[in-house]
Amino acid sequence: ALEEGVRTIEHGALMTDDDVNLMLRKGAWLVSTQAVLFHPTGIEQGDARRPEIMAKLVQARALVAETFPRVLRSGIPFAVGTDSMHGLMAFELEKLVEFGVAPGDALVAATRRGAEVCRIADTVGTLEVGKRADIIAVRGDPLRDIRTMYNVVFVMKAGQRYDLSPI
Repeated sequence: ALEEGVRTIEHGALMTDDDVNLMLRKGAWLVSTQAVLFHPTGIEQGDARRPEIMAKLVQARALVAETFPRVLRSGIPFAVGTDSMHGLMAFELEKLVEFGVAPGDALVAATRRGAEVCRIADTVGTLEVGKRADIIAVRGDPLRDIRTMYNVVFVMKAGQRYDLSPI
């Protein structure tokens, strides 16, 4: 796919050294999507209910935990995705940090780099004059503990604040 001009690879969890080198040569992006493999609401709720699939899932998780940190250290530009598993961005960030990414770099992968890979960095991804003011506020310091990303206090979309008080 990369040889034919594809510019992003999603998942990328089982890439070989040759795959990494090709991505670097082509300037391709990696979009890390770990929730589908590691989060209990992912594959465990579907096919992994079958014992033979669950056994393969356990093997895949171990292999990814061993190899994916190397991929992330390779210099391939990467962003964060969730593979349409909505509400799991904090989980994705936590997995990146578990794989050795600094919390600040994980946050950049979810914001600026996400906008860059989607080619919308002129309107979102960073807080700058002229861009949409889309932010979240969390309780705590995610640079010290990325798990604070689970503690969203409010969302601001296009400059409008939405509190997350219980309904």
